[in-house]
Amino acid sequence: MRRFTVRTGTRNRVLIGIGICMIAAILFFRTSLLVIISPFERVLTATSSSIGSIWTGLFRGAEESARADACEAQRNTFAVSAAHMDELERENTQLRSRLAFTQRTRFQTISASIIMRSITPQSRTFVIDRGSTDGIVVGAAVIAGDGILVGKISSVTAATATVVASTDPSSKIASTLLNHSRTIGLSEGGTASLMTLRYIPHDEPIAINDLVMSSGLETGIPAGLIVGMVNAVHKEPTAPFQEAIIEPPEDIRRLTSVGVLVNSL
Repeated sequence: MRRFTVRTGTRNRVLIGIGICMIAAILFFRTSLLVIISPFERVLTATSSSIGSIWTGLFRGAEESARADACEAQRNTFAVSAAHMDELERENTQLRSRLAFTQRTRFQTISASIIMRSITPQSRTFVIDRGSTDGIVVGAAVIAGDGILVGKISSVTAATATVVASTDPSSKIASTLLNHSRTIGLSEGGTASLMTLRYIPHDEPIAINDLVMSSGLETGIPAGLIVGMVNAVHKEPTAPFQEAIIEPPEDIRRLTSVGVLVNSL
């Protein structure tokens, strides 16, 4: 019986020792495993954080880009609307001025829009959206604003007409200076956006800012249309006549609509 008790005690101590060794081994391996895994864990954590930051940045960038695109589209819409309003206001001003001219004269005016223009040193013409079916004829006066002569009809189709501007090199308009003697001359276009009043005798007085009007001495162009204003005078002692440089009050590059005098022929 004693031998059995001793043997049992010995076995228990062995089992306890083995258990302690196993626990120690587990604790050791767990600590070692944590030491090995820890760097990888930090890398994975940093990587996950970086990926999260990248995605957050991408989403935020996409959102800001969409917001910027929306703002730009809205700005463009406002700009187009403002341009349209400015264009409408300018056309209304021109229409009111032409209406005032028509009401105080005997001429019938047909309104037309400019649909094409050619502005070069050698030629200044534009095309309007009215033609022979509207009563437009070759030689008719074309005006802007309150009776400002800007050209003549040079050719006509059923639906359109071509206008030679007053400043075109081929343009010639019988004109009168609004000076004391109502000097008569001929306004001719040139290579710039100015005209020249020619064939003025040397003894005729010409002053800067004198107004030049149509004289009515040619078919299709009635008297009293504004041609321009004198901004310079050229007088050569050896030349048979003096000349005046005329500045037109309207720039055809900025016109969008005009009026055609249809019963002045």
